[in-house]
Amino acid sequence: MSSDTPSEPGSRRTAILTAIVGFAVLAAVTLTGSHPPRDFRPGSAVLIGAVDRAAADPRVESALVGALDVALSQSRMIQAAEGRPGRSRFRLDVAVQSAEAPYRLLGAIHDSLGGGVDTVTAEGDSWIEAADRLALEVRAWFGERRTERDRADLSVARLGSSSFDAVAAYGEALRFRAAGADSSAMEAARIAVAADSGFAQAWELAGLAALALKRTEGEAWAARGHELLSRGPRRPGGS
Repeated sequence: MSSDTPSEPGSRRTAILTAIVGFAVLAAVTLTGSHPPRDFRPGSAVLIGAVDRAAADPRVESALVGALDVALSQSRMIQAAEGRPGRSRFRLDVAVQSAEAPYRLLGAIHDSLGGGVDTVTAEGDSWIEAADRLALEVRAWFGERRTERDRADLSVARLGSSSFDAVAAYGEALRFRAAGADSSAMEAARIAVAADSGFAQAWELAGLAALALKRTEGEAWAARGHELLSRGPRRPGGS
């Protein structure tokens, strides 16, 4: 019998064990598990990091950032953060797996202290819906539990805006604000509220940026955002 034929049980067992050990090592390096680390503290910030620019429309990157910010900020377990890497223990990078309906996103959750990376995926019939569902998967990873009814009622469209143009401008404003470019942030946020006058977070961001620039209208804009937020989730298709 040819020597390259694994006829002996010991040879086959060794090959299987080698494959299992190899997979275990890979998993130990790349995965932190299905739950947050034991030393995770509720309220920790999650930095929205790199977003894949695979889509043809350059506004998609900003729209995903804006939608993720709105959705993650509703969590009691975590809060969304914008800024420089290193200021938050956790970072969420997003890759586009499908740039046409159903849109599919992959999120990589990085733990800078634990040194691990775990992934979650989601898809939707629109970019905003896909980002919304990805945020829900991220929130679930951090231990948040919600019923299916809650997931349907607390969507990005109801908590922020269903307008792609508005959410994209809001995401751009967030990035400008994090970079300290308050004038550009204010202008982008104003574009967002022009696209959707009921977008509470955009009004609030416009106000904060304007106040940083010592603009007198900043207080009124921020107050408008607070007033809209106090109303709670928007009705589907309404304000």
